[in-house]
Amino acid sequence: MLASTITVPTLIPRIGDGGPRHLEGWRALPTLPAVLFRFLGVVANPGSSDPQLVELIWTDPALLARAMAAVHASPATRNLPVTQLRVAIASLGRERLRHLAYTTPLLRSVEPMRAGFHSATFWERSLLCACACEAVAHQLGLPAPAQYYVAGLFHDIGYLRVLQEKPAALRAVIEQWTARQGDRLEIEAEVFGMDHCRLGAELAAQLQLPAWLREAIERHHSPAPDSDRILRITSIGSAFCSYKGVDFFPARTLSPSLREREMKEIIRCLLPELPEGSASELLAGMKETIAPVRNWISGMLVELQPAATKEIPGYSAGYQAKTVSAGRT
Repeated sequence: MLASTITVPTLIPRIGDGGPRHLEGWRALPTLPAVLFRFLGVVANPGSSDPQLVELIWTDPALLARAMAAVHASPATRNLPVTQLRVAIASLGRERLRHLAYTTPLLRSVEPMRAGFHSATFWERSLLCACACEAVAHQLGLPAPAQYYVAGLFHDIGYLRVLQEKPAALRAVIEQWTARQGDRLEIEAEVFGMDHCRLGAELAAQLQLPAWLREAIERHHSPAPDSDRILRITSIGSAFCSYKGVDFFPARTLSPSLREREMKEIIRCLLPELPEGSASELLAGMKETIAPVRNWISGMLVELQPAATKEIPGYSAGYQAKTVSAGRT
């Protein structure tokens, strides 16, 4: 069931084995070759602007983590609010951003996790979750919607460790979860040594990501109605991606109408302060937001043209305002 994505014996070596040494060598998150090559193409294009570079960085957890680390390395910008992060990243300069990209590791795993789903699914899911979270924040009129976007983008980084180190372990979890009833995180803990939430939290600490972001990473499968709002909305965004079929794990609920009812119930449960009927409105807004983003993702992964002037839909303030307005009508 969709609701099971939020949770109130194998011969594959476990990733968590080995104590604190298991994170050695992890100084940066890996990214997809398609994403990195696209970014380097934009950097090399003299007609591209710094804001365009930042927009592309903003779509990828690995590139954004590198850029955030560079920004936070300076005492003057160590505690910079997320709302000022784009400008701060642009101020790093083209050559610095080029160097960060060149030193970002590539994700090695390219084999499908299951039919039609591979490592690119992680990137698509992260980006769609980010957009969905930001759409909810906009519709609710919350301050700093970019903070919700960043939480959604990073929420599943624990899977990056699995994809990079032991992709066969993720396939084993998917097979076990598909074959038998059981809690996904418990199956992950059996196979990985710890579930992807804890793996992600350890990575976030290693990369010195902000504390509020670590909580969203570690607890997005176990929110409560009184949890921090960023955590609750991240959980909604994650469940929304599963509802839309962007997940390594196949849906256990096949009926579209039942899946939609479950999604609305998750929204009502995690945002109990909403007026009656608001769950449908929020869900419609999320759907409206991600539609053009999914098209952009498909085009980017299929063809790697150096289109530096091609806008990324869903990221400009004007587009967001239009989307929010449409979601409220």
